[in-house]
Amino acid sequence: MADVIIPKQTRLTKKGNIVSIVAWSVPKSKDYPEGINYSFALVHKNKRVLGYDNNTNEGHHRHCIKDGREAKEKIEFKTLESIFQRFAKDVGEFEGGKDES
Repeated sequence: MADVIIPKQTRLTKKGNIVSIVAWSVPKSKDYPEGINYSFALVHKNKRVLGYDNNTNEGHHRHCIKDGREAKEKIEFKTLESIFQRFAKDVGEFEGGKDES
């Protein structure tokens, strides 16, 4: 059974985008060697434009838009906090790069 580390939270940003975050403590396994399952996402105009997760049995990875296309990149996991900080930084950069329209 999973224990909640970060309760599911969904909020609107100042630019009207949706941020959704959640993290659980899970039994350590091949798919979850740290014993953590997490999902952080940024949704813009009903489309995920940024995401960090490890819940698809593909290890730690980042979803993003590169050259107008969806891309997936493996990322290094040090701590849940460091992943969240990287996500928050990316959200800030995305928000700063978008106009108010």
